[in-house]
Amino acid sequence: MSAFDFAGIDITHMDDDEKQKFILKHISFVSQNYDFISDLRILDHIKLIHEITQSSNDYEEIINELNIGDLLNKYPNELSGGEKSRISLYLAILKNPDIIILDEPTASLDLYNTQCVIDVLSKIKTNKIVIVATHDEKIIHCSDKIYSIEGKTLILKTEDNHMLCDKELDNVDKNYKVIPKNISKILTRMKKHEKIYQKIVMFMTIMMISFSSFATGFNNIVKTTNTNMMNQLSSTEILIYKPSGGYPDQGISHSSEGNEIVDTNELESIKNISHVDEIRPRVDIEMCNPFVLMIEDKNYRAQNSKYNLIIKDNGKDIDKTMELSNAPTLNSYYNDKDYSQAILREFNQKNGVYISKMLADYLCDNIEDLNGTSLEFDIYIPVYNSVGKAWAESSNGDIFWPNITSCKVERITLPVSGILKSSSMGINNSQSYAIYVENQIIMNLVDKYKPISSRTCYLIKSDDFKFSVDKKPLKKIF
Repeated sequence: MSAFDFAGIDITHMDDDEKQKFILKHISFVSQNYDFISDLRILDHIKLIHEITQSSNDYEEIINELNIGDLLNKYPNELSGGEKSRISLYLAILKNPDIIILDEPTASLDLYNTQCVIDVLSKIKTNKIVIVATHDEKIIHCSDKIYSIEGKTLILKTEDNHMLCDKELDNVDKNYKVIPKNISKILTRMKKHEKIYQKIVMFMTIMMISFSSFATGFNNIVKTTNTNMMNQLSSTEILIYKPSGGYPDQGISHSSEGNEIVDTNELESIKNISHVDEIRPRVDIEMCNPFVLMIEDKNYRAQNSKYNLIIKDNGKDIDKTMELSNAPTLNSYYNDKDYSQAILREFNQKNGVYISKMLADYLCDNIEDLNGTSLEFDIYIPVYNSVGKAWAESSNGDIFWPNITSCKVERITLPVSGILKSSSMGINNSQSYAIYVENQIIMNLVDKYKPISSRTCYLIKSDDFKFSVDKKPLKKIF
C-alpha cells in the first residue's frame, strides 16, 4: 500500500509506536476467537476499559438492546458462543472508537439475536465507520457499501452517497492515561480467581506424575479407567435432525426453524445401524422465540416481553419474572434413564422438573431452598409443523420457506425434582437456562392439543399484523 490517509492523518509514514497508539485510540476489532481475560468477570472487563480510556459511559441502551444485562457477573468460560459474540461487540463499542471491525459477528447467533446485533450496528454507524466481514445476507442487505474479494482483489459492488467519515479526530499523539492503582485492584481479583485453577493444575500434575510411574503392565487398568471417566463425562445419546432442503448448512435449531420431520423410512434406516440401541422422541424448544407460537385470531407477535416463573413454597408464591430473551429452553427427559452423572442435587420429588444450575442460581441464592418447592411456568406444546410463517435465504441466495414448529402455551405447576450440574441432561445443551420435563408429561399435553386436520392462516395487512385462521379475508389485500 503506497499511502493510507484517515481523516487527514497520514498513517503510512507513522513508526510502529505511533501506529499502535492510533489503533488503541481509534480502532476496535472483534474476531471470532473472542479475546477475554478468563479470570475476570465481564463487569471487570468493563471497568478495565473505563480505566484505560478514562471514560465512564456504560452505554446502558446497548446492554439492553443486546440482551446481555444478566451476563455481566459471569466469567467468560460460563458463556455460550453467542453470548461471547454479543459481549465482544459491546466491549468494542464501549471503547468508543472511530472504526469498528467485525469478523462474522452473527455466525453463532439465532435469528432473534442476529436482528438485535443488526439494529445496534445500524444505530452506531451514524457516527462511526463499521467494517463487517460476513456471509450473512441480512447484514449485507443493511450495508451502505458492499465489497467482495475476487481473485485476491477488493471490488466495490455497491455504493451510495452516504459518507460515514466526516468528523474530526483527536490528535493521534494523545495517549490514554492508565491509573495503576485501580487496574491493580482488578488484577488482584483475577489472582484470587486464579487460585482454584492453580490447585487444579497442581493436583493434575501430581496425578500425571503418579500415573507415569506405573509399569507398562498396568496399561490396561489405566485404559479401562479412562474409558469409564469418558462415559461419565459424555453422553452416549445422539440428536438426529433433518434440515430443510434450502437450509442444509445450518445446525440444529431449538426453535425448529428450518428443521424438517424425519419420516418413518428414515427412522427405520437409523434403527438398522448396528450400534444404535433405540430411538426415542425428544422435545427441545426455545421459549424465548415468538416464531414458535401458534397463530390465533389475534397478533401472535404481541407476545409478552417477560417470561413469568413462580416458585411455590408451602403456600407462598415467589415471583421470578425474567426478560423474554432469557427465557429457558424446554427439554424432555425419561424416567427410566440414568442421569445421575448430570445431577448436582436430587430432591425427593418424583415426576417433576430438573433445572439447570444457572437457572437455579437465578431463582434463589441457595439451591437447597428449592427442596420441597414447585415451579409454575408456561410450557410450549408442539402442535403444528408450519410452513410460510417466515422466509429465509439459502446459501446459494434462493428464497425459501422453512419449517417451523408452532406451539400452544399452557400454564403448569410441577415439583422441583433436582438441580443439574450444568444445563445438560443426556444430550449436550449449550443454553444457560434450561427446564427438563418428563417426556410422558409433554406427550400427554401434545395429545391433548393434537389437531384433527391441517389449517390455513391468512395475514391481514394492517398495523398490528392480525391473522385470520381458515377464513380468507373478504377483500383482496395484496
